[in-house]
Amino acid sequence: MINPKKQGLFTIFERKNLIEKALKEFNFINCEVDVYQGLLVDYLKKNNIKYIIKGIRAISDFEYEFQQYIVNSSFESNIDTIFFMTNYNYMYLSSSLVKEIAYFKGDISKFVPSSIIDDINNKINNLRELKSI
Repeated sequence: MINPKKQGLFTIFERKNLIEKALKEFNFINCEVDVYQGLLVDYLKKNNIKYIIKGIRAISDFEYEFQQYIVNSSFESNIDTIFFMTNYNYMYLSSSLVKEIAYFKGDISKFVPSSIIDDINNKINNLRELKSI
């Protein structure tokens, strides 16, 4: 999904490619990665999808995702949301933290699939070079 409130490190299509690469690494062969701009419920209805799966790290994630669930349910009551709690070892982890570690040349291998580490480090290195001009 395209979120106009967030400025990601990668473009939406770069993220799509990274997700596909990571899924191959973990041998998820029955997964499809797609890009959509608009409301999630519209995408789900258009593609006859009945479930949303959300990962939750902390209570603050749950509060935000629960609000999304309520709004989505007001548009389409036939779509269910399933919440999964993360392993406690990753409750603190965020993309911002991973980007910061990579920016300062730290080891991100514990936090991201090995197949995309070079992509992240290369993107960060390019940003670091641009900032040094």
